[in-house]
Amino acid sequence: MSTSTDPDRSAAGEANGRHAAFIASLQDGFEMMDRGGRILDVNERFAEIVGIPRDKIIGLRPPFPWWLEEGPEREHVEEALASVIEGGSGEFDFTFRRPDGRRVNVILNANVVVGSDGERLGVVAIVKDVSDRVAAQAERDELVETLAAERVQLGMVLQRLSRLQGFTASIAERMTQAEVIESLLSAAREAVRASGAAVILLTEDDMLAVVATDGELDPQMIPATSSPTVAGDIQEAFRTGRARWLEPRPRGEGAPDDRWGFVPLVRRGGSMGVLAICCPETTFTAEDRATLETMVWQASQALERARLLESEARSRHTLARVLAVSDAALEWLDSDDALQSLLRRIREAVAADSASLLVLEGDTLYVRATDGLERIPAEQVPIPLAKGFSGRIAAERAPVVVEDVSRVEVVSPWLRERLRSVVGVPIFRADDVAGVLHVGSTSQRRFDRGDIELLELVAARVGGALERARLFESASAARADAARAADRLRRLQTATAALTGAMTVQEVSRTVLHQAVGVVRADAGVLVLTSNDGRFLEIVARTGEPETLDGVGRRPDRYGVDDDAAICEAYRSGAPVWVPSRLEWERRFGDGMAATGSTARSILAVPMRIDEHRLGVLGLLFEAEARLSKGERRLATTFAEQAALALERARLFEAERTARDTTERLQALAASLAVVATAKEVLTILVEDGSAVVGAASAWAAVLDRGAQELHAIASRGYDPELVDPFQTMSLDLRLPATDAVRERREIWFDPHEGSDRACPGFARPGAEHGGGGSGCLPLFDTARRPIGVVALQLAPHRTIGERERSALRAIVALGAQALERAQLYEREHAVAATLQKSLLPGSLPADPRVSIATQYRPGTEELDVGGDWYDVIRIGHDRIGVAIGDVVGHGLDAASAMGQLRSALRGLALTGHGPGTVIEGLDRFARTSAPATMATAVYAELDLTTNELRYACAGHPPPLIQIAGEIRFLERGRTTPLAALPEPIRCDEGKEVFPPGSVLVLYSDGLIERRGEQLDLGMARLSEVLREAPSVYPEDLADRFFAELIGEGPQDDDVAILCLRATSEAPPLVISMPPEPGALANVRASLRRWLVEVPLSEEAREDVVLACNEACANAVEHAYRRVPAAPIRVRLSRDSTAIRIDIADEGAWRRDAEDSGSGHGMSLMRALMDEVEVRPSDEGTVVTMKRRIAEP
Repeated sequence: MSTSTDPDRSAAGEANGRHAAFIASLQDGFEMMDRGGRILDVNERFAEIVGIPRDKIIGLRPPFPWWLEEGPEREHVEEALASVIEGGSGEFDFTFRRPDGRRVNVILNANVVVGSDGERLGVVAIVKDVSDRVAAQAERDELVETLAAERVQLGMVLQRLSRLQGFTASIAERMTQAEVIESLLSAAREAVRASGAAVILLTEDDMLAVVATDGELDPQMIPATSSPTVAGDIQEAFRTGRARWLEPRPRGEGAPDDRWGFVPLVRRGGSMGVLAICCPETTFTAEDRATLETMVWQASQALERARLLESEARSRHTLARVLAVSDAALEWLDSDDALQSLLRRIREAVAADSASLLVLEGDTLYVRATDGLERIPAEQVPIPLAKGFSGRIAAERAPVVVEDVSRVEVVSPWLRERLRSVVGVPIFRADDVAGVLHVGSTSQRRFDRGDIELLELVAARVGGALERARLFESASAARADAARAADRLRRLQTATAALTGAMTVQEVSRTVLHQAVGVVRADAGVLVLTSNDGRFLEIVARTGEPETLDGVGRRPDRYGVDDDAAICEAYRSGAPVWVPSRLEWERRFGDGMAATGSTARSILAVPMRIDEHRLGVLGLLFEAEARLSKGERRLATTFAEQAALALERARLFEAERTARDTTERLQALAASLAVVATAKEVLTILVEDGSAVVGAASAWAAVLDRGAQELHAIASRGYDPELVDPFQTMSLDLRLPATDAVRERREIWFDPHEGSDRACPGFARPGAEHGGGGSGCLPLFDTARRPIGVVALQLAPHRTIGERERSALRAIVALGAQALERAQLYEREHAVAATLQKSLLPGSLPADPRVSIATQYRPGTEELDVGGDWYDVIRIGHDRIGVAIGDVVGHGLDAASAMGQLRSALRGLALTGHGPGTVIEGLDRFARTSAPATMATAVYAELDLTTNELRYACAGHPPPLIQIAGEIRFLERGRTTPLAALPEPIRCDEGKEVFPPGSVLVLYSDGLIERRGEQLDLGMARLSEVLREAPSVYPEDLADRFFAELIGEGPQDDDVAILCLRATSEAPPLVISMPPEPGALANVRASLRRWLVEVPLSEEAREDVVLACNEACANAVEHAYRRVPAAPIRVRLSRDSTAIRIDIADEGAWRRDAEDSGSGHGMSLMRALMDEVEVRPSDEGTVVTMKRRIAEP
């Protein structure tokens, strides 16, 4: 029995093994269930998907732990399992939940297992994890949604921009405030879908009033009028100039909440009103707020433009009304109709219901005429002075406004019965009250200042009209006078109106003279204005034929105030001067124009003044005598008063503009002075930009050497060099304006040149093109009020220094003094820093004929602090020399202290002789324990002068550059991190190079190659290229070339240190035997130059040695063998570590005079070129010994 079952068992085992291997090889999950849903087997991949060990899965029955909790997904899984067990197959998308909470998206492909007899045995399923695919699809869906949202947002932005553009175009066409407000309300509501909006503006009586609304608004939120000073959202937005956005506000049951916004309408100078807008909460967004604020800002500009246009229109309308009334007044003679027409025009001009004219006779006012109401009652009521409404106006000589007649005393019952509000003004004739003009309204009204001003203008003319009416009643002569007065008035009006268009003093001056000549029909005229110092009357305008104007002013362009002239007399007296005939002119002003060939026969000089302030004089010339009547002279005087006002207005305008320009220039000057760092730059800006502030023609500035008590000129402008060169240095003992100002610590002013000439006789002054006007010398003081310099300025010819110019100059000098003191402090600190930096570097380098070393250091020019770059050269025994360069991060005393300690530590470590790697490791330990807490880099190299081996190590520093046998490269071995940069001490290997004679080593700090915004490799490439192209490889020449090519003369941000080393062969002495012939000197010079190649001297120094040796040999050729047989001349050159020695020996005898003086001064030349020269004559011959130092011993 046992033998028959063994094959079956073996076959079953093999089948199970194949089954297990198959499901284990599947990349997806696998599960097998029986008909009841119990899990019979799963593979490890299935266990990984559901997150449960395989052995804990087998035997489980539904519901399985990886199913989701109750819900649609759970029902879907149960339905799918049931359908499969019942015999169905299919593919299903499920979501499993692992024990760690993570969800896994899977695709389950289930199939029913059927036996050979057709019976269902169970279910097998393949489970594929598609979580990554689902996540990717979700991310893609999210991106699509985001793009869709952004497209919607972009559409909304474009819609808002289109709406704003449309609104901008719309209000650009609106000319009135009402049109602008209407456009704003409509556009604002449409832009944010608002339920209502209103515009509230500030009225003339300082109240906020609703001027326009659109849509439905809550009257509790938007009162018709309110004070801007009370609490409230409208008032808060108006006062602060910032928009207020309120939170949603409930409106009651069933009604949606609303939200309010209040955006101020702002113009230059403050708020003009507020836009109130109400929106549903769902449509009022942040974007809507921005749109509204932009619209309101544009509307504010349009409202201001419209306001100005309307104001201009009102002004034109008022002027037209005044002119209309004035025309009526001028036409009024003695008829009642003309008088009635005048009152009708007055009433229409102020939109009143009545107009009345009362005349004063003695102490009583009588009604002369009315218009707009019933005629004057037969029994008119006389009004005593100071009684009633009209009597009060006449007595107080001032306008009176009554809003309610019932509240004041009124003498005339006729007035009380018919009128509710009245306004009246006095009518003046000269300085006396001639009557009263008043208008009234049957309804209560508030007459404004414009109405009063219009009535005053009319009353002023009515006063003249009353006077003319009285004269007309007396005689026809009086009527003629009135006509002439009317004509003069028209001329005066025309001339006065012409003045309103001129703005500058020059424009007003030309207009004044032109109109004045026309007003009195003069033949010529001249206008003079007072100079700044009040000593002259400067001619600013003239008109007329040259023969008429002959002799105007003793000087070409001005009068002296004390000159003998009618114009000057009018200015001095403040009253018009009328000279009706040539005879009287010659009698009164014999030294003036009367003594010239002028064709003028009479002159009227009218002063222009405002109260007691005299501005100038109008001089009007006539070629006929006694042509001006008294009325014409009064007309000229009246026009002169108007001209004075126009001139003063123009002067104030120019003064304001000049003050603004001066302030802007002072601000620019202060900005320029704030960024300069040297005294020369400060004073140059003062004389260039500072003098331009006051329009100086020339300027000069100097600094004070307090120790030497001297002024040193630094900068000048506008002066001939020949004039200022002798004054580059001036002792304070000299009597000059500049020295006096500093010595006496005071400002010195000269106005004009004559004052300077008297104070400094013999001092040459610049020509008219460089000065000639007022001048000043102002000392510069430091904060301790000690003088540190002086500035002198000169204005253009005939310009005086007024108080305005002096104030500006004081401000300029104050700014300059602060900048100069700051610059001097900067220069002193920079010098101290440079001295300290130099003291921390080695003073001299060890010398050895086998090497040539050059170092250079240049501190950064933008900082005053001591830098952290350093270098050192160390002799280690007789045959080794060490070189080092390093950089401590930062500037200042901390960096200097760290640099000094690291340099001393490196020197001590190097002298132990353990080599560069050990030195860098020791320096790192020192930096961790002793040096100030800062990071540093360093490179150290040692050259063995016997083996020509170069060893080096680098701690975070840029790699050294070498040139060996024509090959140029960087030394990249032996590198480690910067000192004290890592928590643990560093380990540093050494790099090694064979360094034969002629090789070059360059150590440098990063300031040589670093540039802002540039990769370090580019700087290193430039350094390598400069070495490759260098015509000389001697260290001194190389160091100079590196600085010239890579740094230049401009400012630098960082310190720069360079150390160049060249290995030289220990050259044997050079011995030459030459025949005593001049032709042999060329070979000697060539041999010397070849031998000197390996000597560490500059090219210039080598040529000095060659020239000196040539002179010595030439002397021997010329003088040695004149009396003895010729023999060879021996030349020997040798050198040690410090000097070159040259011996030239001959066997002859020099003459004493040749030795002392030398032919062609050869001995003098040798002594000038060499450090030592000795001539030793003997019986065997003469020996010349010369020495030239290579380095300091």
